[in-house]
Amino acid sequence: MRVIIIGCTFAGMTAASQVLRSHPETEVTIYDRNAVVPSITYDINDYDDQDAEQPRLRTELSSDQLSIKGADIKMGSFVMGVDPVQKTIKVMGMLDDTTSEEHYDKLIVATDSRSEAPALKGIDSSNVTLIKDQQDAKAALLLSVIDQQIAVIGNDPLSLGLVDAYRQKGKEVTLFTNGEPILHHNFEEEYSKRALEI
Repeated sequence: MRVIIIGCTFAGMTAASQVLRSHPETEVTIYDRNAVVPSITYDINDYDDQDAEQPRLRTELSSDQLSIKGADIKMGSFVMGVDPVQKTIKVMGMLDDTTSEEHYDKLIVATDSRSEAPALKGIDSSNVTLIKDQQDAKAALLLSVIDQQIAVIGNDPLSLGLVDAYRQKGKEVTLFTNGEPILHHNFEEEYSKRALEI
């Protein structure tokens, strides 16, 4: 079986990891139009040190680790179209403009989401940073050098990773969510509970 994933995002790399963990014989190919793989992606499945007082999230969803598991990651590849009847995608190489048609048995679309500012009073304040991706998170870390109290609003892997990064820098961090279990859309209940504990 061949699984094609469009988007080398957190969701795309998590999907690839789960497919290869459950069915290691599966041919998994990830296409992404960006030239490089994101440098930081948090996986809550494990921690660096289970016995640590404040365990750090392990950054284990790297392209190298997925390649070792068997994934073929094709960066700089723009998916021009999908034919669900023939189960094919048309792909163009961003560097050389070559095109190819690739067959799939299963297709996973994991492209980036769009960040939209919530309708909150004060959202346009200079003390508020909207974060959509790892680059935004890195910028937020740099902008908060003198701040000691940080509030993070979100219930996703990036928000939890940011909380962890702030905590490692000695900041007092409060995480606000919508009341649903931590990361419940991303992981099973067991891992959601472990995330809440840290």
